[in-house]
Amino acid sequence: MKAATLARLAFVAGLTASTVAPVPAAAEGAGREPKTLRATIDAAQLHALQLQAGEGEIAIRASADDAVHVEVVVAPGRRGAEGFADRVRSWFLASRYREDADLVHATEILQEVNGGTLELDLTPDLATRKDRVHERWTIEIPARFEIGVRMDVGDASIADATGGVRARVAVGTITIDVPAGDVDARINVGDVKVHTGAPAVGDVLVDADVGGADLWVDGGRVEHENAPGPGGRVALRGSAGVTIRATAEVGDASVRIR
Repeated sequence: MKAATLARLAFVAGLTASTVAPVPAAAEGAGREPKTLRATIDAAQLHALQLQAGEGEIAIRASADDAVHVEVVVAPGRRGAEGFADRVRSWFLASRYREDADLVHATEILQEVNGGTLELDLTPDLATRKDRVHERWTIEIPARFEIGVRMDVGDASIADATGGVRARVAVGTITIDVPAGDVDARINVGDVKVHTGAPAVGDVLVDADVGGADLWVDGGRVEHENAPGPGGRVALRGSAGVTIRATAEVGDASVRIR
């Protein structure tokens, strides 16, 4: 991230640093052990994945067979500074889980299939887990799948998919490296990086409201002039091929094509 952008992000970092931290060391202590959840789903009748995640990390890559393999490591999170109203809200939502370790112990994978789309989440729901559970998802899927990801806070990494990717992260990072397929990646605070090997590319948009926007095609950077202000934007119009969109409200956005 450019130095100027880092300066603009200083005030944001102070607000978000406590929530984007990795699993705290205390999670390894007595009563705070991580819990590992696993599931394997036959993908013969499936064509898409939709994942809802809270705080943590996501890694999605191609599987070696026609199945979806899911592993989630959950551990007590580290709650950031909360106002009184937020503390009261959290208490009402999760009062049956007095300790974060109790909530982790109760966590299970929630899976549903709707119209060929595998929907993954955890139970208890996200409102209950918020700021209390750290989630580390590792998912292997057939490369043909279309992927949809929604994440509250953390780092999402997606590779190998050819069916298209749609990713939304509130705070953190998005990293996408795919050989083909449409890409639509948007982040509120943080960086988004997209690399596609698609042989034909149509419309491309790289946009940062506060931050830098960069586009490379076949190893060369597309030179462009930014409009006055703290952000950047570069766009290409194509007649055929996949569409690529990478946007950041506060942070840097970059796209590399082939």
